[in-house]
Amino acid sequence: MHSAESLPSFVMCQYHECNVYLLCSLILLLSFSFCSCSDTIFGDKGIRDGELLVSKSQTFALGFFTPGKSNFRYVGIWYNNVQEQTVAWVANRNTPMNDTSGVLSINPDGNLVLQHKYSTVPVWSTNISTTQLNSTEVMAKLTDIGNLVLILNNTKTVVWQSFDHPTDTLLPDLRVGFDRRTNQSWFLQSWKTDDDPGTGSYTLKISSSGQPQMVFYNKNLPFWRGGSWNGELFMGVPDMKRDMYTFNVSFIEDDNHVLLSYNMVDKSLISRVVVQPSGFFQVFTWDNQNSQWNRYWSEPTNQCDNYGTCGSNGNCDPLNFEEFRCTCLPGFEPKYPDDWYKNRDGSGGCVRKHRASICGDGEGFVKLEGLKLPDTSEATAIKGWSLDECQGDCLRNCSCTAYAVLDVRNGGSGCLAWHGNLVDIQKLSDQGQDLFVRVDAVELANYNKKTKGVLGKKRMVAILIASALTSVILFSCVYYLWKRKSKDKLMQHLKFSPGDDNDIQSNTHPNLPFFSLKVIMEATRNFGDENKLGQGGFGSVYKGCLVNGQEIAVKRLSEHSGQGTEEFKTEVTLLVKLQHRNLVRLLGCCFEKEERIAGKQDFSTTPAPKLCTEQFIDPLTKPTGTNQRKFYTPVWILWTEGKALELVDSTLRQSYPPALVLRCIQIGLLCVQENAMNRPSLSEVVFMLGNETPLSPPQKPAFLFNRDKDLPESSTSGGGSSINEVTATTISAR
Repeated sequence: MHSAESLPSFVMCQYHECNVYLLCSLILLLSFSFCSCSDTIFGDKGIRDGELLVSKSQTFALGFFTPGKSNFRYVGIWYNNVQEQTVAWVANRNTPMNDTSGVLSINPDGNLVLQHKYSTVPVWSTNISTTQLNSTEVMAKLTDIGNLVLILNNTKTVVWQSFDHPTDTLLPDLRVGFDRRTNQSWFLQSWKTDDDPGTGSYTLKISSSGQPQMVFYNKNLPFWRGGSWNGELFMGVPDMKRDMYTFNVSFIEDDNHVLLSYNMVDKSLISRVVVQPSGFFQVFTWDNQNSQWNRYWSEPTNQCDNYGTCGSNGNCDPLNFEEFRCTCLPGFEPKYPDDWYKNRDGSGGCVRKHRASICGDGEGFVKLEGLKLPDTSEATAIKGWSLDECQGDCLRNCSCTAYAVLDVRNGGSGCLAWHGNLVDIQKLSDQGQDLFVRVDAVELANYNKKTKGVLGKKRMVAILIASALTSVILFSCVYYLWKRKSKDKLMQHLKFSPGDDNDIQSNTHPNLPFFSLKVIMEATRNFGDENKLGQGGFGSVYKGCLVNGQEIAVKRLSEHSGQGTEEFKTEVTLLVKLQHRNLVRLLGCCFEKEERIAGKQDFSTTPAPKLCTEQFIDPLTKPTGTNQRKFYTPVWILWTEGKALELVDSTLRQSYPPALVLRCIQIGLLCVQENAMNRPSLSEVVFMLGNETPLSPPQKPAFLFNRDKDLPESSTSGGGSSINEVTATTISAR
């Protein structure tokens, strides 16, 4: 940049002919040296189109850019560490350049200026009105928070900063608000379009009228309102209470300033708050994984968010889908009933009810809960008052229409009072406040009557619910004690003893009984051969009878079975969980000394994968359709006697193919053969059912047991069966 000494000759050049002027300009430009990728512009240096100023941490960059489909050039600041160029500030937003000849530098009077390289007229300037500065005394620096500052070299005092002139984006630590002394304000204003960063129609401000509040304007008319600061948050900003865990919000209000700013709790997160040209106020966070901006929240989102949807003295509920979203405040009625009720247009608002007497005896206030408080531009605020003091003051002033707590912290303090109409009230799902609305004596009496009725109904419902819950709890307790007593009595009858291995019980099932070895020995007559039902690779199975007459099958693991403690636990756990009417039910187990014994349900009540009958008290039939009290002949006996078709329900008569039925029965018997090695696999069963290949004759099922008579045994290929191999038993009626 030219020095103060070169200024006279520069001025003289302006009065010569055009060619002389161009020559002087060329000489002037050649005297410049340009910086690129530094964070500072000094008095003798500048940046031209194509060069960048980058902050020290590489977070932000400043340079020339062309937005969208535009052909113009602008100087702006954007994120340097995200893949998508996102501009956060524009210098010459309303004075674009139509070529790439731009130069950003510090001029002789110490201002940062943007100009064409062949022109001395600035396109844009910091416009500091002081005669005490020159180009050698200041420098421009791009900071790591995206703030372009003009600093005095000797004192490092900031004489100008871009944060005092925000465009459409609120960055962390950038402030919006106003200064009462200087009448200066800081606000966000949208671009005209996505291709034009010029000042658009939408503006976000902290309003200085009445009690300060956040307002989103469209052409200077309120469009959306975030409400006033209640000591914790702006109640009209969606989910702000939740967002406090992500955003640190700072709101400062004193005699001179009202300032709002934010930063991130997690400093690694990149965020921005933007006023969009499309009319939305939105928050974005950067998604590193997908390299994109994610919208965090956006306003307005529903019709109740639009300013004054229900007019004066109306309350808007966005969740009232069944009825009209607009309702009048207590003591008010629609100003235009036809529009309100017929056209569902509440913009006309509400007025005091006919013949309402305000400022009379017996009047008072109705409490409305969970609201975005009315527009505070006409409200007055008094700090330190209690709620009672606020009510008394409002009641004495006939023009006071409503009041609320000013600061909700620590139980609430201060008074916020409205005089005149109440505008832009909305029902909120959370973070809303209580509003006390003035009504006359008649309305107050009616409201109290309704409230008592509602409270009475609620109280009655609460009593009924409490009574029902108490009854259920008492019944459950009685039932539990009865079951516990029955169980204890049964265990005493069975001489139940848990032994020393409670860990097995806790790991399998809390209600699984443990039998003592003595009980098992008595039930099986010391595992006598006469009670032995079969033998397999893991041990033997014995018939047993408990002292209460219940018949059981007892599996006793062989010491050479190879099944250890963990395997035994696994089997017991599995059997406890497998509760099915076609499976043998585990009654208990024994884990004493070296014994591993499982006791299972008696065969007289055990069904057998539906080829054998079940015993039911009611006359149900399975699977042949024959009553269980009458039908108890074993399937195996009928098969060996050539009478297997007698299993078929007689009501079917001859409407079935006999060969197919016999094939199904034969396949079923093959599946329950005593020797597990001879049983077909599932895939083989599917193949046999779907094809007509010859079938091998079935061998004797694993168990043939009948309480009424001994059954003849057919020849078998040998090989025992352990209880975990039991898949079929015969059931007889008692």
